[in-house]
Parts: sequence; structure tokens; C-alpha cells
Amino acid sequence: MAELAARFWFAFPIIGLGIALLITRGTLADVKDDLAKLQQETAQVLLVIREVADNPRLKWIDAGKQVRAVGDARDQWKRTSDAQTAAVEAMEAETARMRKVAESQQARIAKLVRQRDQLANKLSANKSTERLSDAEELRRVEKTLDDLFRASF
Repeated sequence: MAELAARFWFAFPIIGLGIALLITRGTLADVKDDLAKLQQETAQVLLVIREVADNPRLKWIDAGKQVRAVGDARDQWKRTSDAQTAAVEAMEAETARMRKVAESQQARIAKLVRQRDQLANKLSANKSTERLSDAEELRRVEKTLDDLFRASF
């Protein structure tokens, strides 16, 4: 066997190289499959970015910038939405406050209207019972004036 090995010494590196090539070929096939999967995933990501950005001609090299731009636009929209929500909530609070003020003013007006109606009823009742005739009123005024003159006013 030693003699056989000495005779075909050059075959051992070739066999080793063949084994290495077979292993590498299997590894290269795995790398090739992984690369194909990565290309498919990249294409899908690019399609989604194009759709979101509404830019069908977007190239992969610009995809990162486009994603950042979409993110910035979303952040701006969020800030605007939050500001509008805060403004609407402030308006709702002011509306509730004004509603309470209006209700208290309506209650006050209703109370004043009741008082007015009571006074009007009282006055109309007084007119019919305490009203003197013109002649009687004139006599009372003359009597009062006579009393004042007698008192040397």
C-alpha cells in the first residue's frame, strides 16, 4: 500500500481538491439559493416602497431616502393631527363652559321674567282698587296745599 501511495502521490491533492470542490459546490448552491431569496425579498420591499411613496419609478438606491421621507411625512401628519385634536378638545371645553354660562343666564332671565310678571299683576291689581277719581285726587292735593300754607310753609 505504501508503494501504491508513493506511486500515485500526485493523486492525493487532486482528490482533496475534488472533495473541496464538491463541498464548495454545495455551499455555492446554498449561497445561490439564499441570494435568489434575498433578491425576491428585495424586489417585494421595493414594490411596497413604490406603492407607499406613490412613485412607480423608484430605484432601489433611492429606497432608503424615500422611506425616510415617508416617515417624516407621517411624523408631520401625526403632529398636525395631535394639534388639531388638542384644538378640538379645547373648543369642546369652551363650548361646555359657554353652555353652562348660557344655562345660568337663562335661569336668571326666567327669574327676572317671573318677577316682572308678578309686578305687572300687582300693578294691575293696584290700579283697580287704589285708583281715586280725578275730583277726589284734586281735593286731596288742595287740602295738602292748604295745610302747608296754614303751617306757614
